Amino acid sequence: MIIGVLNPDEESVFMIPSLIFTADSNECHRYEINFGITQNNDPYVEPSEYVLLEQIVNLPSTLTSTVKTKSPVIEFFDNSSVICVWDSKKNSYEFAKNWNGIYGRDLFLSFEDETPKLVDKFSTKRSFVVYDILEILATPESKEIKIDPDWEFKVFKDDGTVLLEYDTHSGSRNAASPNHLMSLLLNEHLKVIKEESSITPESVGIYITKFSWFTEESEKILKTKFIEIFEEMNVCCEFVEFC
Repeated sequence: MIIGVLNPDEESVFMIPSLIFTADSNECHRYEINFGITQNNDPYVEPSEYVLLEQIVNLPSTLTSTVKTKSPVIEFFDNSSVICVWDSKKNSYEFAKNWNGIYGRDLFLSFEDETPKLVDKFSTKRSFVVYDILEILATPESKEIKIDPDWEFKVFKDDGTVLLEYDTHSGSRNAASPNHLMSLLLNEHLKVIKEESSITPESVGIYITKFSWFTEESEKILKTKFIEIFEEMNVCCEFVEFC
C-alpha cells in the first residue's frame, strides 16, 4: 500500500513508504492504520491492527438461534463475503471452510483466464478484474454511478442498461451487466455450499451487513436485484434479518 500526501504550498506530493502487513492478509475482515505527523512535520502511516467484525464472528451462533430453515446463508460486507452452512452433526451453523472460514473471501472477479475466477488479490493486469459489484447493483437508476478512480474496468450505459467493460483472456474486451457478474459470483458461493453440505441448495439466505454503506433505498434495490438473479438461477432467495 502506497500513500501520497499533497503539499498545497509547494504543489508537490510526498510519497510515504509502502505499508507492510506481516500477518496473513486473509486473516481479518478489515485493516486499521494510523496516520500522523512527526515533530518535524513529516507525515507517516503505520499499520495498527487487523480487525475482526464482531457481528461476523458471532454469525454462526446468531443464525443457529434465529434461522429455522437451516438454509445456507451468505453475508456480504464491503467487497467480501462469508458463508455459513448447517452442520447436522453439531446441530448448528458453521463457517464454510472452503470459503476461508470466519474470514471469508474478497469478491474480485478475474477474466484473465478462459474461466472467470475469484482472485484473492488484484491480478497482474488489473484491467481483467471487476469488483464493487454490489455497490454498482445498488445504485438507483436515477443516479449516476460514482466512478472509483482505481477501477480499471469501464462502467457505461447502453440504451439505459448499465454495463461493465473489461479485458479478457482472448485479447478482446467484453461487457456484461452487473446482474450477470453477480450471478457468476453467486455460482462460486453455491459451488462451495454444495461441496460442504453435499446437496444442491434450493434456498439461500442473504444477509447484508449493517456495517455496509447502503442507504435504505440502496438496500431495497439490492434485494430486488438478488431476487431477480436467484430466480434466473432457479434458487429461492431469503433475506435474513436479526439486527
